Amino acid sequence: MFVGKMTPSEIFVMSNATSKMIPFFFLCLWWEFNKEEFPEIIRNSHNIPLLVLCYSTSCNHCRGLPEIFLNISSLYSNDKDFLITTVNCQENPSGCSLFPMSGTPYLGIVIGDNKNYWPKTKDKTQEGILSFLNKYANQNPFKEIQIETNENKNHKNVQKSNEFTEMKENLVYDGSLFYFEVPENENIFIKELSKSIKYFSIYNDNFILSKLKSSKEIKLTIFQNRFCPIYQKFDIDFPQINSIKNDQERKRKIQENINEIIRFIEDFKFGIDHCFTSSEFYETITQKKSIFYIIDHPMSIYQKEAFNKLSEKFCDHNTFFGWATIEDQRQILKFTQSNSLDVPFLFGSDPKRNISWKYFKKLGSIDEKIILSLFSNQRNEASMFVWRIIFWFCCSVLSFMIFLIFPIFDKKDSMKLL
Repeated sequence: MFVGKMTPSEIFVMSNATSKMIPFFFLCLWWEFNKEEFPEIIRNSHNIPLLVLCYSTSCNHCRGLPEIFLNISSLYSNDKDFLITTVNCQENPSGCSLFPMSGTPYLGIVIGDNKNYWPKTKDKTQEGILSFLNKYANQNPFKEIQIETNENKNHKNVQKSNEFTEMKENLVYDGSLFYFEVPENENIFIKELSKSIKYFSIYNDNFILSKLKSSKEIKLTIFQNRFCPIYQKFDIDFPQINSIKNDQERKRKIQENINEIIRFIEDFKFGIDHCFTSSEFYETITQKKSIFYIIDHPMSIYQKEAFNKLSEKFCDHNTFFGWATIEDQRQILKFTQSNSLDVPFLFGSDPKRNISWKYFKKLGSIDEKIILSLFSNQRNEASMFVWRIIFWFCCSVLSFMIFLIFPIFDKKDSMKLL
């Protein structure tokens, strides 16, 4: 256990050195909060998250929490690795201003560079805080399950276990479910992949792993909702990677393949019921064929269920579904060329065909044929618009030619009369 002031560089060097000496050590380093060093802590938080408590000595709800954090820092377990700090907001108000807090106490985890996704908890018990840590700072995000498979069939036809089905049915709505089938003996690759994907826990994504004897590639099935699986294969030459004798070169090759998987996960990290920010909304509608439900308050359970059922009808149409509220994201009205009186409505976008539309109807009474016709009608209207431009251009050219030619013929006729 290391307690006391250490620089971020010293922390990460000590972390790597200690983890090599003690493979199953619960490495929790106390970091004395320092505003100047905090940006470096954030940059490294993908690998080493920071558990933080912002408190005030005059806050009744904060009593006992600094002592609990000190106690947590003295505990250890398996496969966990994080930093821990506390900030007294009375003594260091500028330090507390760096966290997305509305008051004390603030208990959260710094992971990634987007503070909107830094997890936080209201549980002030030691058991609750440790459970919170286990969810977001766990080195192994995979839940491994045994699944019966038919080796002669494609991975699309895998007979999934009751455990897998239960996880899919209980899917956390605003996250996605990623199911990996991997070769049985590629433990080093799986370990490195685990380190890279644990970051996605901040989006409430879940990861399931199944090791298969006959598998020679990585197969990934993604569920952004309960109904529509997305399939992807990654052809990785494991024998070639394992034959590399130089450790650094082998690690580089492994990470190169993992980065390809991470880029794919990044595209599907948001589940169907994730509430989109303005920037996320704009990025999606300009890059993907998508349907969004725009509303002025958070979705109810019934609206979520109706929206999920609507998405089921579009599994074969490669259409992304999501929702957004204008409650604190007014920029969305600008992106959809709408005003607050239009809400709620469905907004559709197909950037490849330069199509967008709005549809005003309750979620439970929408016919998918109408939405499909909106996409196709927009295409026809766009085509008609182009043909209209061509028609009027031709008419203009013809009129101009007539205007030039007619005086010539008129002059010739006049000369004949003379």
